[in-house]
Amino acid sequence: GLLPQAWNTSRHASDDWWKCFKKRHSSLTLRIAQGLSNARAQAFNQDRVNQFFVDYKDLIDTLQLGEAYGELVYNCDETGLSSVPSSTGKVIAQKGMRNVQQITVGERGTLTTLLLCANAAGDFIPPFLIFKGYTPDEKDYPQYTHLVRTKSGYVDHDTFLAFLRHF
Repeated sequence: GLLPQAWNTSRHASDDWWKCFKKRHSSLTLRIAQGLSNARAQAFNQDRVNQFFVDYKDLIDTLQLGEAYGELVYNCDETGLSSVPSSTGKVIAQKGMRNVQQITVGERGTLTTLLLCANAAGDFIPPFLIFKGYTPDEKDYPQYTHLVRTKSGYVDHDTFLAFLRHF
């Protein structure tokens, strides 16, 4: 390969260099990279993804869910929303790449945790938001959104039980 998957240009090259480089390599473009922790980058690889799908198919077969699995199996995930998003700047990447990522350092600001849950049939439950230290007014959020507070802004035992009741 000509370059690594993404190469940070913010501290490497002049505009003239980039213009000449882009002319010689028309398959590349500048994109804004998404933050990706080093631990997640190391844990996400082709072998693990392949093993997940093997295990998933075995589970669907064992539970005899057949074609209905799309309506019966939900995927839940959480994400941290920082009040001070970090900016990674632009990187060089192949044109058409859907996910361009760059490893970032730490989180800053106040954390709000968002729990979401959906199935393959397109059904989802309303969002579940966990705020650090306070609960905002529910009228400022979409109907059925569940708002809670914890000391840290993270999921704890009681909050997870509340999420299951919400589900």
